[in-house]
Amino acid sequence: MNIENETKRNFYLEETIKSNWSVRQLERQINSFCYERLMTSENNKDKVRNEINDLGNKLDIKNFIKDPYVLEFLDIKNTRFLEKDLESNLHT
Repeated sequence: MNIENETKRNFYLEETIKSNWSVRQLERQINSFCYERLMTSENNKDKVRNEINDLGNKLDIKNFIKDPYVLEFLDIKNTRFLEKDLESNLHT
C-alpha cells in the first residue's frame, strides 16, 4: 500500500483484516475515499461503516470475475442507465 499517512494506512490495514477484503476490494475502498468519507461523517460513522461492510461482503460470482468500476464521479442518478449515458458522461 502506497499511503503515506500512517493513520490512514493503519485504518485500511485494520479494515482489510477485519472485513477480509480482497486486493480489488481494498483498491476500490481506497479509490472511493472510504477513509475520508468515514472521518468526515461524524454523525453517520456507523452508517458509512455498514455500507462499506455490505459492499465488502457481497459474495457473488460476478465479483470474482470482473473488476469493479468506481463511477461515482460521473454523478449518474439512476442505478440503471443506458450505455450511451455512460459514454457521454465519460467524454465530458
